[in-house]
Amino acid sequence: MKRTAPILIVAALALSACGNNDSTPATVTESVSVTQTTTVKESPTTEAAETSSEAAPQDDATPEADAAMGKLAGPTWQVVDLYRHPGETSNIPDSVAGKVNLVFGDSSLTGNTGCSQIQGRIKFLTNHRPSQADGAHQVIFEHMHLDPPSGCEGAALHSHDVMRDMLHGKYDIVWENDREVLLRRPAGEHGVDVPAIRLAR
Repeated sequence: MKRTAPILIVAALALSACGNNDSTPATVTESVSVTQTTTVKESPTTEAAETSSEAAPQDDATPEADAAMGKLAGPTWQVVDLYRHPGETSNIPDSVAGKVNLVFGDSSLTGNTGCSQIQGRIKFLTNHRPSQADGAHQVIFEHMHLDPPSGCEGAALHSHDVMRDMLHGKYDIVWENDREVLLRRPAGEHGVDVPAIRLAR
C-alpha cells in the first residue's frame, strides 16, 4: 500500500503536465488567428491608398483656357465674309481679299473697306453692361465715317457699300477659335439667319 500512493501521485502530475501542454498551443493559435485577421484588414487599405495615389494626377488635370480667346482689341482682323441675308454668298470679292480689315480699340475702330478708310466709335458690352474690349460679349458700332471710295468699281465697290451698310448697331461676338470670330446680329432682331461679319487673323 505504501508503493501505490507514490504511483498515484506521479500519475496525477503527469496528467497535469499534459493538460498544461494542450492549453499552450491553443493560446498560440488564437494569437496567430488575431494577427492574420489584422493583416487582412490592413491589406485593402494599402491597396486603396495606392489606387488613390495613381488617380491623383487625373484629378489635377484640367483643360487649359486659350489665352488668345476673347482678345479682340489690338490685332488687325481681316474681314473674310460679309453676309446680309440668309443664303447669301460672301460679299468679299477676290479683287479686295486681304485688303478689307478692322482694328478694334476699347472705344474706337479703324480699318479699310478695300476702297476707303474707316474710322468710328464703338462700345463693348459684357452681360449687357459696358465693358472693355477683351472678353466682351457684344460690340456696338456707332458714328462710323468712311471716306468716299476711290478708284473702286464693280464687285469691289459693291463690297464697300455692303460693309458701309453693316457697320452700325449691335453685334454678338461669337468666337469660333482663337484666330476666327463671328460678329452676328442678335438672333432676336432678325430670326435664325442673321447678318454677320466673319473676321480672321
